[in-house]
Formats: sequence, structure tokens, C-alpha cells
Amino acid sequence: MSTNEYSKLVKIFLLHLIVTTSMFGPTFAFAQAAAPNCVPITRTPLSITEPGTYCLTQHTLVSQNGISIQANDVTIDLNGYALRSVRAGQPDAQTFGIYSVVSDGWNLTVKNGTIAGFAAAITLVRVSNVRIENVKIDGDATQTSTTGIGIYNSTGPVVVRDNEIANVGFGIRVNAATATIERNTIQMRTNAATGIGVMPVGVGGTFVGANAVVSGNMINGSGSAGTGISFSATGLVTDNVVTYVATGISSNSGGGRYRNNVVIGATRPYSLGLGVDLGGND
Repeated sequence: MSTNEYSKLVKIFLLHLIVTTSMFGPTFAFAQAAAPNCVPITRTPLSITEPGTYCLTQHTLVSQNGISIQANDVTIDLNGYALRSVRAGQPDAQTFGIYSVVSDGWNLTVKNGTIAGFAAAITLVRVSNVRIENVKIDGDATQTSTTGIGIYNSTGPVVVRDNEIANVGFGIRVNAATATIERNTIQMRTNAATGIGVMPVGVGGTFVGANAVVSGNMINGSGSAGTGISFSATGLVTDNVVTYVATGISSNSGGGRYRNNVVIGATRPYSLGLGVDLGGND
């Protein structure tokens, strides 16, 4: 084994250890009692129209869309339970798990549980101060453009941290002024030709202007298609592991910075244009 190959293996092991020891605590293994101030979610579809903390109290099956958010200052605590679509695999099942309806909303959090079988698990539009943490997402692999987490036109900070996402064409899509995307694991749908594991983009739908930090994520494409990480001009991409995609890490315009990343099994490991190489990339 060459020194370079050994260095890659050591880096992958250390990153994997960091991610797996910090993610998916007991909330995924054991459901928890709802907090005293938590509004129980007892039915779906559900429209949340008042601020507050809302909690699942049992595994919940959904026949259409799941939970819509129509208020500010809302926390959805999945509480270790699963929100699961019964329409997964149906050709017309373009369903949403948790999604926002409020325009220019703020302070939205989704955490601690599982969302499975939806074409779009979490979709939040025109919101600010968003946190998505400790959520396990299993997409509908039969859909051509399944998205795990999509946050669009956000003017405030977005944090997407410690999530596990599988069977998706797009893992995490964040269209925001500032974003932190860290310690997520993403298993892209097999041969998702146009799929992207992590894509932070600027407000307005462009790839420019997102002050994103993409750090410590593990992305596997299980094939020779798609892109692991596609980042913007002002982004920092650091300490990520990307495996088995067509393009490992891609910069859509100049000025992005990248360091200490590992790309394995990609047809084109890096496509960075005018991006700034800070060193340590394998």
C-alpha cells in the first residue's frame, strides 16, 4: 500500500469515527416521552398555524402530504418516531413530508426522528433561522428527483447537521445567504445521473453568494453518476469524504475554498475552476 493510499484510509477512518460517534443517539433507537410543553401530533395531514413545539407520540403513516408549517417559531420534534409515506413506490407519489407554507417565516426547527418514503422529505421556502438536526431520511428511491432536505430562498442562517439521508437523487439543497452543513451522511440513489449529495447555492437560485461551510460530511454515490458536493463562489468545503460518483467536488464559479477532503472512485475527483486549493485534498 502506498503512503498516499494509507493516508486516505486513515483520514476516512477518522472522519467516519467523528461522524458516527456524534450522530444518531438514542432518539433513533428508542422513542422518548414527549416534553411537557409539547403539542402532540395525533393525525396527518396536519397544518401548524400557531407557534410552539410539536411532537410525534407514535410512528405515523401518511397517505398524502405530512405536516405543513404555516407559522413562525415552530419546532417539530419527531421524538424518536417515524413519519412514513404509504405511497412510496407509486409513480405519481410526489409527496412532501414536512414543508412550509408561510412566506418570510423564521425560527423553524425539525429534529430527532425519521422521515421516510416521500419524494421530498423536508422542504422549507422563504424562511430564515432554520435548523435541521438528527433526522434520518429514507427517500422514495422510485422517484426520479427525490430530495432529502431542501431549503430555498432563505435570508437568514441555516444549519443542517448530524442527519442521515439515503435513497435520494439530491441529498441536501440549501439556497441561503449563510449556511452550515456538517456531519451528515448521504447515500445517493444508485446511478442518480443528475443527482448531487450537497448543494449550497446563493439566494435567488444562483450558485453565487452562499456563505456556506460544508464540513465533515460523508457522501456515497454507489455508482459512476452524479456529483458529491457542488458549492458556490464563497463557500468553504473541508474534511468531507466523497465516494463513487462521476464528479467528487465541483465549484460552480471562482473563489470557493477547499481543503482536507477525500474523493475516492470518482471519474473526475475535482472540478474546481478558479476555486482556491488550501491543501490536504486527496
